[in-house]
Amino acid sequence: MDAPEESNEWAADGNIDAQPTPSGWFPYGAPAKVAQWDGHIWTGARTAAPGVGKPPQWQRTKPPEVFTWLWLLVAGQMLCVLSAIVVIATKQNYWAWTSSVGYVVFMAGAVLLAGRYLKFNELPRLKSLLVLGVISGIVASVIAIVLETLSVDHAGIRTTLWLAGPIEETAKLLIPALLLFFGSARFKDPKTGLFLVICSGATFGAFEGTLWEVRTNEKYLHLMMSLVRPGVELFHPFVTGFAAAVIWLAASRAKKTWTKIGVLSYLLVVAFHSAHDGVADFAPTPNGHHDIGIAPVYSASKAIVEGLVGGVAGWGISLMLFVLLRHSARELVAPTSLPTAPPRWRPRIKQWGYVESMYAHGPE
Repeated sequence: MDAPEESNEWAADGNIDAQPTPSGWFPYGAPAKVAQWDGHIWTGARTAAPGVGKPPQWQRTKPPEVFTWLWLLVAGQMLCVLSAIVVIATKQNYWAWTSSVGYVVFMAGAVLLAGRYLKFNELPRLKSLLVLGVISGIVASVIAIVLETLSVDHAGIRTTLWLAGPIEETAKLLIPALLLFFGSARFKDPKTGLFLVICSGATFGAFEGTLWEVRTNEKYLHLMMSLVRPGVELFHPFVTGFAAAVIWLAASRAKKTWTKIGVLSYLLVVAFHSAHDGVADFAPTPNGHHDIGIAPVYSASKAIVEGLVGGVAGWGISLMLFVLLRHSARELVAPTSLPTAPPRWRPRIKQWGYVESMYAHGPE
């Protein structure tokens, strides 16, 4: 049976009714299909609806609004480079702490990039959520430093590289997961959970990037780091954000915090993170020995060349992880946001956590 006309038809101008019912059956992007929206999430229930036309063609939003995230990323990168130039000019390593400003700006752009079609700005009590996310990232950074320092002291750096996944991914998820398990209903909302985790990961990335800069003693190495680390640090909000979207959506659908798909997504990012860091264990130096440290850089030209090569590689991996994040985060895009969301951000109604017996099979 077709869904009610007012809730399942794309309007002629490409917009869904401006005042949709809080819950109902809506088109989600697949031709001639509708899915159930319960007012907060797509439940996972979907059915054929021949009366539903093709989704409207996406109309690209014009800058500057859509590209605020881009300007923040560029500005953050430039501030990191400027910090390195100041270190080189003054020969004073303490100026490396100023790179923290660049990393904060850069990671603010990462948060906007990850959520530009999710309307994080409409979350209730957004400022308190932002503070919680930042606190989570700071706590995660301290936990990671302590555990990884102990690991290096007792097991060596090579073992620590392979332990980066379970240590860092667990640390970034710790506070948001505790809120999911023991917090109020607001923390069980998938979009809220994803925002908290992305903020936690972004804070962790800013903290880690700053530490890399500060621990670097050679002046030209600062320049190389300022080109490499910002793009590399995008890894943290994107990879953990992928798992968060799956964990929170599955938990919300299944009405329980532990789900098989949630645990699987966590294990997946842990394994990928460990493999990402652990691969350095196999990198031989020209003399045939393994070297997992950072080679000295004695000239500005070498710092720029190696920095650009490393930066491109870091950005490449991070952009692949952004695609992975989008794969799960797109399932949280609400019906009212679909006409302005590009096709790759429209949900596919994945069945994560869906329990068929808990939901209707089609519109009444």
